[in-house]
Amino acid sequence: MGERIGMDIVNTIWDRIINIIETNDYEGCKEQFLKILAIECPFTEQSFVNTNKQDLCEQAFQSAMAAFKRKMDRIQGGCLERYKNLFTKNKENVMNAF
Repeated sequence: MGERIGMDIVNTIWDRIINIIETNDYEGCKEQFLKILAIECPFTEQSFVNTNKQDLCEQAFQSAMAAFKRKMDRIQGGCLERYKNLFTKNKENVMNAF
C-alpha cells in the first residue's frame, strides 16, 4: 500500500472511531463498531463509563488497526497464491498478453 493512501486510511479509521465514541452511548458504540469497522466493541460497558474518551479511542484504534492488518494480510496472501498459480501454469499465455 502506498504511503499517502495508507495515511488516508489510518486517518479515516481514527476519525470514525472518535466520532463513534463521542456521539454514542455504549450500545450505540457496539452497533457502530460492527456496522462501520466490522469489529466487536473493544471495551466493556464499565470501561466506557469509567475510562476517559481519549483512552477509549486509543484502545479502539489499536483494535481496528489490528483487524485491518489481518484483513490486508488475508487479501494479499490469497492474491499472491492466485498470481503464482496463474503465472506458473499459464506462463506463455500471460507473457503473450503483455
